[in-house]
Amino acid sequence: MNAIEILKDEHRTIKSVMDILEKICLQMEDGKKADPADLEQIVEFLKVFADHSHHAKKEDLLFPAMEKAGVLRQGGPIGVILAEHDEGRGYIQGISAAIEKYKIAERSLSLAAQEKLSINFEQVDGQQTGLGTHNEAEKFLRRLEKTYS
Repeated sequence: MNAIEILKDEHRTIKSVMDILEKICLQMEDGKKADPADLEQIVEFLKVFADHSHHAKKEDLLFPAMEKAGVLRQGGPIGVILAEHDEGRGYIQGISAAIEKYKIAERSLSLAAQEKLSINFEQVDGQQTGLGTHNEAEKFLRRLEKTYS
């Protein structure tokens, strides 16, 4: 397998993990709990495999070779990809912070306390916005996703 094929294969692996992370997030939005250990392992995979291995191959080896071959960094594809890598690193930091918050909430509240809060949440919805408003908001979001995604 040549260098470009290796990177493409790594891209497929990273994309598969990102697709799974997206599914987990969607399930969490629907109220399903995620295993914090799985989330932490996904983040670790993205840090180690995607960033420290895959991105390093491109940033330290491929891009310098491309520049020597005349491909522009600034205003060219290398600069765009480097910006995408930086953006991805920011997302990973955000995901890491969100996982920590999720774990704190999970650890600090018993199941009984969480169930009581759920009832209180429903009361807030009823008092603040009217019963059913949350369901209507979810329907609205699904319609928008269907229309614009």
